[in-house]
Amino acid sequence: MARKPHSTSLVLLLVCIFAFWWGISVLAGQSSLSTLGSSNSDSSTQGTLVISESQSSDTYTYAGSYTPNSFCDSLGSGIKYSEENGGEVTVLLTTTANVTDCAQAADGNATQPFSVSIKHPGGEPRFMGVLVNGQQVPITLTSH
Repeated sequence: MARKPHSTSLVLLLVCIFAFWWGISVLAGQSSLSTLGSSNSDSSTQGTLVISESQSSDTYTYAGSYTPNSFCDSLGSGIKYSEENGGEVTVLLTTTANVTDCAQAADGNATQPFSVSIKHPGGEPRFMGVLVNGQQVPITLTSH
């Protein structure tokens, strides 16, 4: 039985589509691995983040300063609170590329202060650490 030329073309087309899809997925995987590797190496060069904890009445404030990987990045801060174990607090920091203000920030002073507060009337909450873009960073907690 002779093969029809259309079936051979169809098989070749499917092989080409699969090869193209496989190549794209391999390249995307390598790209995300290199991005993860660079962000992990950048966070390890960041050093230990010093966090100052202060209390006024039943309000607890956590403050410090963070140097993003690029002086063009802007810093956002927040707090995560969980009532477990009498109250657990995690400071959340996020960095985002700030293209519009990048020319003004070119002076090299990229350290950005942050301060977050939480009202916790049940005594001192348990400090769980700091997450920068979802990654735990080493910290030193000081009380004032």
